[in-house]
Amino acid sequence: MKKRLTAFLGIMLIISSSLLASQSKVATTAAQFLGIGQGAKALSTGGAFSAVANDPSALYWNVAGSANLEKNSLLFTHTKWFADISYQYFAFTYKLGYAGTFGLSSTYLDYGSMERTTIERQDGDGTHFDSYDFVINLHYATKMSDKFSIGGTVKYITQKIDIQQASGVAFDLGTLYKLDFRDAQIGMSFSNFGTKMQMDGKGLYVNHDIDNSYGSNPEVNAVLLTEKFNLPVIFRAGVSMTALNKDPIKITVAADALYPNDNTPSLNLGTELSFMERFYLRAGYKDLGQTDSESGLTFGGGVRLFYAARGELLIDYAYQSMKYLNAPQYFSIILYF
Repeated sequence: MKKRLTAFLGIMLIISSSLLASQSKVATTAAQFLGIGQGAKALSTGGAFSAVANDPSALYWNVAGSANLEKNSLLFTHTKWFADISYQYFAFTYKLGYAGTFGLSSTYLDYGSMERTTIERQDGDGTHFDSYDFVINLHYATKMSDKFSIGGTVKYITQKIDIQQASGVAFDLGTLYKLDFRDAQIGMSFSNFGTKMQMDGKGLYVNHDIDNSYGSNPEVNAVLLTEKFNLPVIFRAGVSMTALNKDPIKITVAADALYPNDNTPSLNLGTELSFMERFYLRAGYKDLGQTDSESGLTFGGGVRLFYAARGELLIDYAYQSMKYLNAPQYFSIILYF
């Protein structure tokens, strides 16, 4: 047991020491909404969830965790984000017996209606346009043994601004390994590896005079080319364990190290207190060590409303403090059946 404890603490030390200074690359990737965490339970624990991954939001944090879900499940999250932005997340998992677990999820982020401006009418021309981000994901995960699970995701991403649109395809990969010590787990996930995204659409089609020195050369049809941007790739490595398990109280702690391609490395920390496996209190800290971090403390809770032969209903809540922006609140409903 001492060796296992030493190994676990060593992993924690490696994760903590990963927060080395590096150059920030904020705002250098497309589809930033892919970095918004999903599921109130995970978010209330600071997003330290890649090694926990024990509810349907595992499809986002570490798809390998979905292989360990014992029942089919549905999750819906609604959030009123800052600047009147709202988004919804939906996740569905279906057990295929020994063949593994199938999953389907999607995120829709709505920026609302905005007034159109032009060079001539910089205060608005009286017309409005809509903007949104959307991704749909297909998932599959399976147990390679009673201790090791692996999973993958393929996703189609769309961003739309007025009549311009960009799309791309990306993949996720996750693994989860169980240790024989205090329910400890090691999780790793690699998210959003895929194509570059480039805006295109009728709004970029123009008439252009190639050489106005020739009077006989009228304006010709042309297309404005926008820059191509990489997707926000992120690597997560985490550990979790049961710190206390004395009926009716159970305390779980977790830590995630994050390595994004558009920001500096950071650390997420989280803990959950369970009472009678029915009432839950959670807290965490998000993006610890990140340069110019906007995030910070998180907290929340949950309740399991009923038990049945197969069904369970859970409601979770999370609050995420922000440095300058309005703090978002998250609500999730999970149905197991």
